[in-house]
Amino acid sequence: MFNIIISFIPWSIYSWVVNENVLTIVERSLFLSVILLFIIVVNIKIVRQGEPVMITNILTVIILFANYFVGWSTLLLNYPTSFCYLSLAFVSFVSLLVKKPFTIFYASAGVSEKKRRHIMFYLINKYITWIWTIIFIANGLLNAFFAWTPQLRLATIGLVCVGILFSKYLPNIMRYFYRVKHHGA
Repeated sequence: MFNIIISFIPWSIYSWVVNENVLTIVERSLFLSVILLFIIVVNIKIVRQGEPVMITNILTVIILFANYFVGWSTLLLNYPTSFCYLSLAFVSFVSLLVKKPFTIFYASAGVSEKKRRHIMFYLINKYITWIWTIIFIANGLLNAFFAWTPQLRLATIGLVCVGILFSKYLPNIMRYFYRVKHHGA
């Protein structure tokens, strides 16, 4: 859970660095390099396991970073946050299609092998991945169709917070109803 929260901090900084013209090119370059390094260091274990959303997160930063200085795509220059969120939504959706919800990488820590093999573990992660996919799509569209403002930033962060709350509490709710259904009250 902590890594998920920490992973969104660099994107807020990235938005500030790119959308505010208070920094020089050298300062922006330094900030963006630190952001990329931060994402990799905080999530090195997950990156080594090949978790697709985190790898997409890193590749998106690299693509946006390079595009920011080289200017390959005006679309990416104008909608970097939308590109990020829609890339994450795409990878999240693909993880559902291949029946390997990306949240399993995060949920597996501290869970016994026996519990990881239970159908509830898969179902919980499938539903949480759907929630994150919808949040990523919503944030991507919000950033595409509305101007960058503090209110928009709060709305997108609010949706991320909703995702974090669902990630934290949905497993307990689902396990409770599973036990009631299969073992009685």
